[in-house]
Amino acid sequence: MQSTTYNIAAPRLKSNQIYDAQLGCYVKKLALSTPMPKVKRIPQRVWRQLTTPAGVENKLLNDLQRNNIPVYQPLIRKGGVAEIKSRSIYQPFFSGNVFAALTSTEVELYSAHLLVLDISLADNEQRYAELAMMSMMERINEFYPCRLVTAITNHPALDWLNYDMTCENYGELKMFSNQKTDKVCLYFNYKTLNKIVKFDLTTIQFRSLLLSKIM
Repeated sequence: MQSTTYNIAAPRLKSNQIYDAQLGCYVKKLALSTPMPKVKRIPQRVWRQLTTPAGVENKLLNDLQRNNIPVYQPLIRKGGVAEIKSRSIYQPFFSGNVFAALTSTEVELYSAHLLVLDISLADNEQRYAELAMMSMMERINEFYPCRLVTAITNHPALDWLNYDMTCENYGELKMFSNQKTDKVCLYFNYKTLNKIVKFDLTTIQFRSLLLSKIM
């Protein structure tokens, strides 16, 4: 009697999934659409915060870009999920603020028309770190909604685990996780702007961010 060998193929991993060894399951693989971070240290230039009336940020942004000045403006999705980022579906997250890497001459030029916050070299390092964290926050918002809050909620230690993280020892990121309720809260605390941004995620959503190297 002739024996028959059957080849049983292993389940194929979908291209949009990653196996999470810690959770023992597959999580969604998130697309890396833009390089991180968006901001860079630039010789002879200092990152500064330019304030302008709400609604005219793009006009200032375009003027800076025409003068070949490095700029950064965090954008937040207005609503829904979009595959391609465009300014028609995104709006400035920190209304009335544009960040630009200026020379001392450019500071004098723009200070004649706008409020350009004067910061020391030490403060510039903190500003740069927070801008890098803004680009992380903006990236996460491509997948999950966030909102501005007035304070970081202190979750009870009994059920919640608390993690404190920093970006180059300056920008502050607090994470609270609760395995019982399958919740993760992320707080981005931007002290130079006096703004706090919060993400409410599930454990699987947070693990997707980690394994996709979004964070």
